[in-house]
Amino acid sequence: MKERKRKMIMLSLAGLLLLVGAISVSYALWERLFTQSDENKITTLDCFNITYSNESAATTLNGAVPIKEEDGLKLTPYKITIKNTCDTNAKYNVILNKKKGSTLDNKFVRTAVDKKTILLSNAQQIETRKITDYEVDSSYIIGSGFVTGQQEKTIEIRSWMDWETQATEGQNKTFTYKITIETGATNEVPKTLGDIILLNNPVHEEKPDFTKGYPTATSGDELSGLYKTQDDDGNSYYFRGKVDNNYVQFGTYKESVNFYIVAIDNIMYENIRESYDDAVEYCKAWYNIDYGYETAEECIAEIEKIEILSGEPIMWRIVRINGDKTIRLIMSNPIGYVPFNSNTYGDLRRYVGYTYDNEKSCTHTNPCKSEYMDNTFTNSNGGINSEIKTTLENWYDATLEDYDDKIAYGAYCNDTSYSSSEGNESDRTNRIYYGAYKRLFTDKQPSLLCPEPINQGGSETRLYGGVYKLKIGLLTADEMIYAGITDSSPYVTRDNYLLKNFLKKGENMWSMWSMTPASSLSSGTQMLASNTEGIISSFRDCFSAEDTDIFARPVINLNPDVTVTGSGTQEDPYVLQ
Repeated sequence: MKERKRKMIMLSLAGLLLLVGAISVSYALWERLFTQSDENKITTLDCFNITYSNESAATTLNGAVPIKEEDGLKLTPYKITIKNTCDTNAKYNVILNKKKGSTLDNKFVRTAVDKKTILLSNAQQIETRKITDYEVDSSYIIGSGFVTGQQEKTIEIRSWMDWETQATEGQNKTFTYKITIETGATNEVPKTLGDIILLNNPVHEEKPDFTKGYPTATSGDELSGLYKTQDDDGNSYYFRGKVDNNYVQFGTYKESVNFYIVAIDNIMYENIRESYDDAVEYCKAWYNIDYGYETAEECIAEIEKIEILSGEPIMWRIVRINGDKTIRLIMSNPIGYVPFNSNTYGDLRRYVGYTYDNEKSCTHTNPCKSEYMDNTFTNSNGGINSEIKTTLENWYDATLEDYDDKIAYGAYCNDTSYSSSEGNESDRTNRIYYGAYKRLFTDKQPSLLCPEPINQGGSETRLYGGVYKLKIGLLTADEMIYAGITDSSPYVTRDNYLLKNFLKKGENMWSMWSMTPASSLSSGTQMLASNTEGIISSFRDCFSAEDTDIFARPVINLNPDVTVTGSGTQEDPYVLQ
C-alpha cells in the first residue's frame, strides 16, 4: 500500500436508530412498525422486547482519519438487543439509510455488523426507504440474521472511514446515515451455524451442579443440552452432557493416522495407544487375570489397529457459541500424544505458559496474537512457544490451510493468575497454585472469563501465559467442566459428548490436555488434563516422559457467518458450504 499523508478528515456518521417492521412476501406471518421515540428505553410490542444500550441514539465522529479493519473492529459498538418472546422465528435485515447531502463516497465507508465487515459500495442496494423527517438518498442491507423463537440476540454495529481513503478523497467530506432494523415472522430455516444451534436447542435456564459430572451412571441425561453463561465478549451458549446433534464435518486428513486399542477385560475398559510397540508395552505392564488375561501374549493378540485414511473427512464437536458469535469446535479424534512442554527445566513456573519469556504481558487490552500468514505463525509477543503450541500450529498449516478463511482468530485463555504463591522463579522450592486450582477444585465455580495474568518471579521475573488470539489452541479446564467433566465423584459416563470417540463402538475415551495451569511445586510444574476415565487431574506433570501419553485435541473457532447443511447428528453432520 502506498504511503499517504494522514490529514484530519471531517466525517459525520450519525447513527440514528429506527426500527421498522418488515414487509415480507412469502413468509409474512405478521409484521409490525417499531419506532424509537426516546433513547435508552425498552419497547414491548407483541413478540419483541427491544433494548437500546447506548446513552444516545446518535454517534458522531469528528476529526476522523482512515483506520485499518482490525482497529475499526475495536471501536465501541452501537448495541441493539432483541428478545423474541414468541415461538415464531423472525428474520431481520440491518438497513443503512444514507442521508441526502452526504459527500463521502460509499467505497470509503466500511461498516461491521457483528464484526462482519463490508464496504458500503459492496452492500446490496435496495429500494430507498422512507423515514419521517429524514431525507434518504439510498438504502443498503449491511447485515442480516435470525432471532429464533424465545431467544435473545444482541446486534453490534460499527462504522469507520476505510484505510484506503486518500486525504484528497476524505478531507472535509461528510457521511450521515440512519440504521433501521426490518424484521418479520418467517418459516425460513436459518443457515448460519450459530442460528441453527439456537433454533434446534432450547436453552436450559437452571444453573448446572458443577460438583458432579454429567451425565453420571445414576443421573439420567434429561439435563443435557445447551446452557448460557458469560465470557469476555458477551453471552456464550455451551453444550453439556450427552449431546447428539453437535457434529460438524470440516476438513480432511492429509495423512493416514493409526491408533491401537488394547482391550482390558475385553468389555469394561479399552486403552488407546499411538503405536503398536506402545500397545505391546502396555500389555506387558498391565496384563493380569483381573484384567482378563493370564499372559501378556493373550493381551497382545487382542490388540486392534484402527486406521484413519488420508482424505477422510475430519469430524468435530461443537463446544459453544462464543460471546463474539464465533463457533468453538474440538476435534473428535486427537492428533497424537504430545507433551505440553518438554523443557528440561520443567519445574520453573514459566513453562506452564502457552508462550513464555514474552516481551509483553498478554492482556485483554493487548492479547498476544499468533498471526498466520504465508504458512507461518508469528507471535506478536515475541515469546517462546510451548511444545504443544508448535505441534498444533504445524498441524493447522498442514491440514487446515485451505480452510483458513472460515476460521476466526479466537480468544484463548492460559490462566496464569494465582490463588497462592511462595518463593520465586529461580527458587526450585517455589510453590504456586494458579487461579483455576481454587476456582475449580475448591469453589467449584468454572468461568469463561479469563483473568488477567499475574507474572511474578522475584529476582527472575518472566512473562508467561495470559490472554491469546489464536487460529488453533486447546480447551480450558473450565470449558471441560462446563461440558460435564469433573474432578470428583460421581464421575461422568462415557456418554458425555466431549469424551466419546468414534474409532470403534465401545467405551473408550480420550485423554486430553487443557490450556490451564494447576500448580508449580517442588516436584514439578503441572497442567490440568482429563484422563481416559473422564476425570480432570490437577497433577499432570506436563514435562515428564511418563505423562506424554496425554493427547492433544485441536480446538478452532469458525467465523460467525459460516453456513451449513445437515442436521448435526453423527449420521448427518453439519457440513460447511
